[in-house]
Amino acid sequence: MNNSNSPAKPTMDYAQLLEALNQASTFDLFRLNAMIDRELESSERIGRIKAALTVGQKLSYFDRNSNSLRDCEVLQLRQKRALVLDLLMANAGRCPTTCSILKVPMLALIMKLNKA
Repeated sequence: MNNSNSPAKPTMDYAQLLEALNQASTFDLFRLNAMIDRELESSERIGRIKAALTVGQKLSYFDRNSNSLRDCEVLQLRQKRALVLDLLMANAGRCPTTCSILKVPMLALIMKLNKA
């Protein structure tokens, strides 16, 4: 539920996006990748995300290797990254001090999902 007066942003149609990406040339994909990287690294976006994060906050991050969300706890905020404790790995006893360093913009997307 959105309590603000601003309209909700429309969700992306990932099936339509994937279809368009499958039709794109290799050059177009490379160019799009550069544009996305630049947007994710923008200081304005990172600043908004960092302002919403706090040490000790529990949330989820997207793990590219497993293509899944993983629960974590924020241990430290850095300029463009957050040091987090991966709770699944810690609880499994594999290595209690195992930490993953994640780009803060990734965490922002997951924080939005956790609020829904």
